[in-house]
Amino acid sequence: MNRLHELVARGAAFVWRFVLMGLRFLGALFGSWHAPRWLGWLGEKLAPLGRLAQRYAAFTLLAVLVAVGALAAPKLAKVDWHGWYAAHFSAIHPDGQKTTAGVSVTPPGRTAIESDGKPQPVVLNFSASAAPLSRVGKEAQDVAISPAIAGKWLWSEANKLEFTPAADWPIAVEYTVTLGAKALAPHVDVDREVKFSSPRFAMTIGDPTFYQDPVQFTQRKAVFQVNFTQPVNPELFEKRVHIVPDSGAAGLFAHAGDEKKVTVTYDKFKLQATVISEPMAIPANTTSVSLSIDAGVMAQKGGNATEQTLTQALAIPGLYSLDIVDLKQVIVTGDSGEPENILQVTTGMPVQEKEMGRVTSAWLLPEKKDDSDEPWADPADVTPDVLKKAKHINLQTVPAERETTDTHTFKFTAEPGRFLFVRIAKGLKSAGGYELGATRDEIFRVKRSAPELAIMSKGSLLALSGDKKLPLVVRDLPGVRIELGRLLPQQLQHLVTQSQGDMTNPQFYSGITPDNLTERFEKKLPLSLKPGKTHYETVDFGEYLKADAADRRGIFLLTVQGYDPANANASDADQQPDQNMNNGDGEGEGEGEANADDEEKIDPTRMLERRLVIVTDLGIVSKTAIDGSRDVFVESIANGQSVAGATVEIWARNGAVLVSQATDAEGRAHLPSLTGFAREKAPVVLVVKKAGDLSFLPLNRDRTLDMSRFDVGGLHSSGLPNQIQAYLFSDRGIYRPGDTINIGMIAKSQGRAQKLADLPVEMEVTDARGLVIRREKLKLGPGGMAEFTQATEDTTPTG
Repeated sequence: MNRLHELVARGAAFVWRFVLMGLRFLGALFGSWHAPRWLGWLGEKLAPLGRLAQRYAAFTLLAVLVAVGALAAPKLAKVDWHGWYAAHFSAIHPDGQKTTAGVSVTPPGRTAIESDGKPQPVVLNFSASAAPLSRVGKEAQDVAISPAIAGKWLWSEANKLEFTPAADWPIAVEYTVTLGAKALAPHVDVDREVKFSSPRFAMTIGDPTFYQDPVQFTQRKAVFQVNFTQPVNPELFEKRVHIVPDSGAAGLFAHAGDEKKVTVTYDKFKLQATVISEPMAIPANTTSVSLSIDAGVMAQKGGNATEQTLTQALAIPGLYSLDIVDLKQVIVTGDSGEPENILQVTTGMPVQEKEMGRVTSAWLLPEKKDDSDEPWADPADVTPDVLKKAKHINLQTVPAERETTDTHTFKFTAEPGRFLFVRIAKGLKSAGGYELGATRDEIFRVKRSAPELAIMSKGSLLALSGDKKLPLVVRDLPGVRIELGRLLPQQLQHLVTQSQGDMTNPQFYSGITPDNLTERFEKKLPLSLKPGKTHYETVDFGEYLKADAADRRGIFLLTVQGYDPANANASDADQQPDQNMNNGDGEGEGEGEANADDEEKIDPTRMLERRLVIVTDLGIVSKTAIDGSRDVFVESIANGQSVAGATVEIWARNGAVLVSQATDAEGRAHLPSLTGFAREKAPVVLVVKKAGDLSFLPLNRDRTLDMSRFDVGGLHSSGLPNQIQAYLFSDRGIYRPGDTINIGMIAKSQGRAQKLADLPVEMEVTDARGLVIRREKLKLGPGGMAEFTQATEDTTPTG
């Protein structure tokens, strides 16, 4: 026993020698490590135990192995050792031991020739591993198929044998597969003969349709789709196709049951046939015809023939099958910008505009019924006596893109809230000859147009030299509340840093509102407007500019909001607009709003729009160079001339002026790079001031030039100080012979101070052949702009 302990101890020492070598290598690679004091103390205390384990090394090793086995026992007990062995070694058996396996066949499917599909294989599935170990994933041996067909047998898996033919399978052929002695592993006992059949030919009838020609409406035909699994034999198919009317169809054809002539077309693979009947007359009542395909249809390659007759019926609309699918009233915005009442009629078949106008009438019903205060609802209550008291409404047809259509619209004028009675008389005829069998009556309550409140035009700039007025458009509101917040001095940096979104409509956050930055002015305008009529108001900013010419303070936050004068006693809190509320883009147009419930009253205070307005004559363009410096150009909005002597500043987040520079005679100021300025000194806004006028351009916001529509490859200049460059643009990019070409021209000089008004230029026009057809001298207008037109003839060459 002592000898055994000694051998185990030597083995452990030998292993420990390699462990120490590894630790020295790690020490040389990562550096030395000193153990903490507590670890040294622990080593001293456990040293006797280590010497005891070394003395009885064999017992120590046995104890470790027992402990590891005890910990791993629960995991090992869950392993399916029998299944693992069967999966990996089921093909290895002692001589003479057999494994009985079952076999099933997955027959081949049809070949998808329409998508360049390959022939599908037949698969023999064994219940256990049956392949010889050396043949898995390789071609099988000693397998025969009868009738013989060229192809390849492959063991795709140990229990799966596949055969893929070299060409497509013959149709409906029964095959016998024989597995020879070398086909399977020696220990496998299985049926050696398996049978299967190749895909059979079959056909189905899809959903039929009743077709009416969109141009020749009298051409009415029954259309059936027939699908095949393999390319069909057209001759055999067409001999067995019949379209016959069902019993009771007299009046549609000369004799019920007469077979109709058919036309058959195929797709290029002959996997689908379209069976079309000859043109049909209109039956007095709705009836049906049936497609019948007799048995005996075969594929082009032969094979089995269909054994049953297939039939499919299709309904044929009767004379009075024209119906009114939908009848409704909507409000749209007309070409003049005013809301218009539209009656929209949708029919089940195309109808000519004049025919629809002939049978459609409308009346404005009395405000109250004679015997009741209930509103009009049931069309049956509208008697001839009621119509005598009603007001006839003129329906003006709105021309559609096509004269014959299934959607018709009429324009009419009626008082909102009143009830409109609409009648479409029976006898309405479709373009194809069908008629409306019964009069269609409907009652509508005339919708009210959606209220609208919007600031007209886009952008934020108003010229200081102009009238300083901004127009508003108002509709169906009892009043408008106008609130102007004039920005206080030294608050511009907060306007930029404490808001987000489009600068024309800044959205404030972090508890900041316009009340923190502005002094507020308010005006209320009561209105008495006719329903649906658009009204225009103006906001005059001139009266809110400070009289001090040295500090006009022309930056405003404008808020326009609807209000109800009848609710004049409402508190200021009730009238104060929600800072997060906005009515969108301010257009206020669209069918969706116009179709709101008539009984629902919209709170006027919810109609609101905001705009940042800058009253100034200083236009700013800032260009950043690659080194971070800026070139700022200032020009007059009134006349387009450069502004000299303007002070250009960049403000920091805390309002401090980081850099200041005056513009030169060309309106240009060069500012150094401010890279590295951060936190309270981070640059946030570019400010330009002159003689009490102030304008600004936020940095790192939405005021960058959108270059997606322009060629930004650059422009080569000759370097001449007074070089003039001209640019042409047209109203559209392509013209037809006979059209008039409208050309605009703008000229710019490299020296911005040069005036181009009345400068003579020569215009030359060449045709597609390169011949000069016009040469003329023009004088440039103010701003270097000019325009001209060129008429063309019907015989003008194209190009």
